[in-house]
Amino acid sequence: MSESWVELMDADVMPANSAERIGVAAAKGRDDLADLCAQTVEQVRMAYADAGRALGPAGTVPAGLKARAIAIALWRFVSEGVAKNEGVQTRAREQAAEEARKWLDALGRGEVGGRGSGPSVAARRRDFGMEAEEGL
Repeated sequence: MSESWVELMDADVMPANSAERIGVAAAKGRDDLADLCAQTVEQVRMAYADAGRALGPAGTVPAGLKARAIAIALWRFVSEGVAKNEGVQTRAREQAAEEARKWLDALGRGEVGGRGSGPSVAARRRDFGMEAEEGL
């Protein structure tokens, strides 16, 4: 069974006509959400590749990781290059992005998920020694 891969578009993170997006873009002097989405896609893909997993089509992320990618891109959009604003820089958004980044780091180190595109199967640790060899 192969994974489903999807695009991450700026409109998935925040609609272009939303007052919040317009306000953040005005404070920054630019609307860089599309660029941040592209960077986030590459971040997710790099973690996937580091974990030895097969990648889907260029510019896509696994459907199961899209919510994490959105959390990262959203937090970067509302927090980078703008003054502190608790109205858009909520603790919930920050925590979601932090959790997503930590999960991607763990994925890249092979601590979550499995290698390859198959199911996750962990190797069983075996301890050998005289104590474990009772009855032999």
